[in-house]
Amino acid sequence: MILDTRTLVIVAFGLAVSAAVTFAFSWRFNRDIDALRFWVWAYLLNAVGLALIALNSSGISPWLLLGSNLAVNLAALSLLYGSRSFLGQPLPSRLHSAMLVGATGAMAYFIFADFDYVRRVQIASAYLGVMALLVALAHFRSPRFRASGPVRVMGLLMTMHGLTLIGRFYFFVSQEVTETSLLHISMVQSILFFEACMMIAAVPIACLLMTTERLHENLRRMAMTDDLTGLLNRRAFLDEARRHFARALRQDAPLSVLMIDIDRFKKINDDKGHDAGDAVLAAFADELRGGLRKSDLPCRYGGEEFCVLLPDTDMDGAARLAENLRRRFAAVEVAFDGGMLGATISIGVAEALPAMHMIEEAISQADRALYAAKRAGRDCVIRFEPSEDGAPPSLSYRSRPLTAARSAAP
Repeated sequence: MILDTRTLVIVAFGLAVSAAVTFAFSWRFNRDIDALRFWVWAYLLNAVGLALIALNSSGISPWLLLGSNLAVNLAALSLLYGSRSFLGQPLPSRLHSAMLVGATGAMAYFIFADFDYVRRVQIASAYLGVMALLVALAHFRSPRFRASGPVRVMGLLMTMHGLTLIGRFYFFVSQEVTETSLLHISMVQSILFFEACMMIAAVPIACLLMTTERLHENLRRMAMTDDLTGLLNRRAFLDEARRHFARALRQDAPLSVLMIDIDRFKKINDDKGHDAGDAVLAAFADELRGGLRKSDLPCRYGGEEFCVLLPDTDMDGAARLAENLRRRFAAVEVAFDGGMLGATISIGVAEALPAMHMIEEAISQADRALYAAKRAGRDCVIRFEPSEDGAPPSLSYRSRPLTAARSAAP
C-alpha cells in the first residue's frame, strides 16, 4: 500500500515537536544531564526541517530546500552530540562538523548551481545514514551496552535507521529514478517517511528510558553513599557485608574486618573548624581507596569512623594491610586554609569465623579492638584474637613491626 507522503511528513512533524517539548521539560528538571539539551535541539531542528518540506510542496523553492536540508543535517549531528554526551564519550570532532559542512555545501550546489533532485537525495541519504550509524556505534562501544537495556535498544534503533537510509542511497544510485520532489508519492517515499515516523516516535522513548535509568542510578547511589567521602554509607555497607559473609561461609573463605577511627578528630573540629574536619575526612577516604584492592569494601561507618570489609583475607593479611594504611595516612598532609593539616588513625582488626552467625559479630570485635587501640595511645593497630588465657591484645606501633598475640579485647 502506498501512503500519502505529505500526510506522513505532517505526522512526522507533529511527533518531532512532541519529542522536542518532552525533552525540553525533562531538561528543565534535570539540568545535570546535558544530553537532554542536545536532544531538544535534534528534534526541534527535525521539526523545522519537516515543516519546510511540507511548505515547499512543489520542491522547487531553493531557499526552502536549503533550509530543510540544513535543519535535518544539524538535527543528525545534534543527536550524535546527545548520545556521546550521555554515554560520557568525547563530543563529535571537527571531522563531523566538516561532514556537515561538506554535505550541506554539496546539496547547495545541486540546488543553486545544478538543480538535481536525485543527487541531493543521494547526498542526504549517505550523510544521514552515516550519522545514524555513528550514533549506533557510540552505544555499541559504551561499557553500559551490556548492562543497560535502553542503551542496547537505542543502538539497535539507530542501526536500523542508518541501514534504511543507506538502502535508500543504494536505490537512488542503482535505479533510474523519475521522481522530482521529496513529496512525490511512491513506494520508496512511503517506506522512507513511515520509517522516519517510527524512528521519531521510538528514539525519544529510548532516550527517555536511558535518562530514567540514569536518574534511578543516581538516586540509588545517593541512598547508598556518603556525600562527603563518596564511600558507602553504613546501611549500604551492612547489606553488602552480609552477602559477602554468606558467601564466605559457603565457600569456607577467609573474611576480615577493619574498624578505623581518625585520632583526636574532635580537636581538629574545635581548633580549625568543621571545614577542616571535612577536609581530613575526604583526604582519608581518598587514601583509603588508594590503599585497597578493588574487591575490598570500604565505608564511612559514622562520624570519623570507617569500616572496611576484606574478602578472601585472613587475620594476618588484614593486619598487614591495616598497618600499611596507618603508615601511609600518617605521612599525608592535608592542605587547608593556607596551611597543612596532619592526622593519625587507630585501627581494630577482626576475622569473621565459621562459628559466627552474622557479620555484625566480626564488626563488633573489630570495634572492641579499635577502642583498645585508642586506650593504648592511638596511632596503632590492634587485632582481636579470642583467647582463653586473657593475654593483652597485640599492638602495632609506628616504631616497630606488627606482632601477633592472642587475647580477648576489652
